[in-house]
Amino acid sequence: SFFGISGFQDEATEPEAGEDILMEIVGATQLSSQHGKDVDPYCCVCLSANQTKLLHKTAVIQNDPDPIWTVQTGALCVVRVPTEAEGYVQVEVNHGRTCLGVVAVPFETVLKQKGERREYSIRTTTSTENVDDDIKGHLALRFRKAKPSDVEFLQNPTKSASLVADTSKKALFEMHKHYSGDINFHMVQNKSFTQTYKKTDRKTKKTLLRVQPTPDPERPDETTWLTKE
Repeated sequence: SFFGISGFQDEATEPEAGEDILMEIVGATQLSSQHGKDVDPYCCVCLSANQTKLLHKTAVIQNDPDPIWTVQTGALCVVRVPTEAEGYVQVEVNHGRTCLGVVAVPFETVLKQKGERREYSIRTTTSTENVDDDIKGHLALRFRKAKPSDVEFLQNPTKSASLVADTSKKALFEMHKHYSGDINFHMVQNKSFTQTYKKTDRKTKKTLLRVQPTPDPERPDETTWLTKE
C-alpha cells in the first residue's frame, strides 16, 4: 500500500482548524490489478500531513474495473481541510491490501471548488509530472464547502439508513432537497459518472471515443460515444 493500509488509524482526534468540505467519490475507470486479474476496488481518504489517519473508506465494489460509488456504498464524506497549510487530500484506490494508485488534490484546489465534477489520473506515485506509464486509471471527485445539513446527514446513521433504503425518485428528491442541496443524489444513484475520452465495450472489445458536439445535450453521457475504426 502506498500509504500503508495496515497503518491507518480510526481513533478520533481533535479536528484541525480549517474548512469542512463535502467530498463525493463518484467513480473510477480503467482499473486493473496485477497480472490482469479481476479487481474489487475501494477508496481510502487521508490528508498528506497525516497519512496514517483514515478519514473515510468506501465500500468494496466487487469485480468491477469501472466502479461507481453511491450514497449506500460510501460516496460521500466530510473532510476537514486546513486553510493555512499546504498539503493534499489524498485518495488511495485499493484492491484487497494492494494499492492500485493514488490521487492527490492540493488543499488550495479543494477549497476553491464548488461541487463540479473533475476527473483525476490515478498514479502509482504522488509526482506531479505527467508520465503516461504512471497512470493507472481515472477517478472522478467532487468537492464543495459542507453545510450543517451535510454534516448532520452523514453523522446520523439511523436517519441516513432510513433515507437511502428507499431508492424511489421521490425519496431521492427529498434527500437531495433537505440535505446536500447541490449534490444530485438521483444522478449518483443512477451511475451518471463517465468523463473519460475513451472506453472499451466489454462485450465487443471495441474502443469507444467521445465526440463533440454531443447529439443530445440532455443526455450527453449516453449519446456521445462512437466506435473507433
